[in-house]
Amino acid sequence: GDGSTIVFHSRATDLVIGDTNGHEDVFVYKIQTGQLIRAEQFSTGEEANEASFYPDVNEIGNMVVFESQATNLITSGGTTSGRQIFLWNLSSGGGSGSIQAITSGNGESRGASIDRSGNLIVFSSHASNLLETAGSDTNGNEDVFLFKLDDNKSFSYLCSRSSLGQPAVGGQSSDPQISGDGSTIVYQSSATNLVNGKGISLIKVALGGAGYFGSPTAIITDQNGPGTGAVISLENALDVYGQIREEAVKIISNGTGYINPLVTILPDPAH
Repeated sequence: GDGSTIVFHSRATDLVIGDTNGHEDVFVYKIQTGQLIRAEQFSTGEEANEASFYPDVNEIGNMVVFESQATNLITSGGTTSGRQIFLWNLSSGGGSGSIQAITSGNGESRGASIDRSGNLIVFSSHASNLLETAGSDTNGNEDVFLFKLDDNKSFSYLCSRSSLGQPAVGGQSSDPQISGDGSTIVYQSSATNLVNGKGISLIKVALGGAGYFGSPTAIITDQNGPGTGAVISLENALDVYGQIREEAVKIISNGTGYINPLVTILPDPAH
């Protein structure tokens, strides 16, 4: 954020002395000093034994998050397995800083993004054991999680929930990004239950019918739901055979609250 620090990953072997692991590594470059540092086991100087990717850095350049398959990065000892999320704190541990594991799940974690303060980290994960309550992540999909550094806890918060607080179902959620102030998270998802009470945003004509003339009208109701307010225009929507042309159907008002909408075409009573 302040332009002082650049983070990246590279498979190059000649950026720092002694890079012989043959894997992608994460690097930090400090603009003012020209210092280039590689993520490794700082307490022993041991190289990462697997690849590391896709770092992100906070505003003042002292907190770096990244994903790695390495099992030997944790500064204070211990190991991880599989692709996990790590936090590199350049302000602690002395020298080049310290590295801690944000995840140590039973599935791969990836796509970490950090806010300006360096306190809030979002990522996606296939792991099912990241939440505090055992057995609470049962949807079998990749989910988006939030980790709060100042909570001093070993678990994360599930972000990919529906507007009713239900876990996402029907598809994966991934590629999260967090805003600088930490107030907003965006991600992509193929889950089918994230949004409830929708407005009408798309109408497809499955069968255009025939014999409609004059000015037919469309009414939208909501079967088994509270939806209301959607308005459709069929002005100039008929072809010479009296069929309804999809490209001419216009949504005047989206409405809200629709769960199972039904579109009914009413013929012009004058025809």
